[in-house]
Formats: sequence, C-alpha cells, structure tokens
Amino acid sequence: MSNSVPITTRQLEALIRLSQARAKACLRPYVLREDALDVVDLMKHSVDQVHMDENGNIDKARGGAGGRSKRKEKEDFLNGLKTYKQRNGLLSFSLDDLRKVANAENVALSGFRAMLDDLRNDGRLLFSTNGTYQLTN
Repeated sequence: MSNSVPITTRQLEALIRLSQARAKACLRPYVLREDALDVVDLMKHSVDQVHMDENGNIDKARGGAGGRSKRKEKEDFLNGLKTYKQRNGLLSFSLDDLRKVANAENVALSGFRAMLDDLRNDGRLLFSTNGTYQLTN
C-alpha cells in the first residue's frame, strides 16, 4: 500500500494505554468500543500531522516512516557526492549538483535543505561565498 504508514508495536501499545486512560477519565474500570475508536481517531490525526506533506500526500521520509534513518540518508548522500565528485572531476558542487545526487540517492526533497544544513553544522560540507559546496573529507 503506497498511501499508508507502518504502525509499530510501541504505537499499538500506546493505543491500548490511551484507551484505558480514556475509560478511567470517564470513571469506568473497562474500555468501551467508543474509547478505542476515539483513540484511533486521535492516532490517525497525529500520524497525518507527522507524515503528510503540505499537499496532503504521505511522505515516507518524514518521521521515520521510510525505514531509512536520517543518519543513513546523510551517509548515502555523502557517498553519492564522493562518487559524483570522482566521476566528474569536481572540486566543488553547485546546488544543482547536490540535487542530482540527492535524487539519485532517493533523498526526500522535503528534507533536502535541512539535511544540507545538518551536514554544514556537522562540518562535513562547506558552503563557499561563491555559492558552491565542498566536501570536507
């Protein structure tokens, strides 16, 4: 299913605890169907907020839904940059070069700028005054 987000065991356990808490808030020692349905609606809304882009489409790169960590995504991107650099004999990269590599490495466009900022903050990517980027290692 391309328009779905996997739910973890931890999230399922949270649904149980929230259902129990809702029942207790209503001074009941047991959970009713309406408790569970309200909690499921709450979880759906939460998941939508985390995983949907501004157009209402599921973006699997958001919130860890893609199965690939941001650290792994950065490593793949950096390895792609190194290969691109060697293949093209470059000393620095334009923003278009970075986008090409990001596309080839399946980096989500929604997180592209944030990833570049993270790599700059980590000292792994330098931004030059002429608008180009350089690898530090």
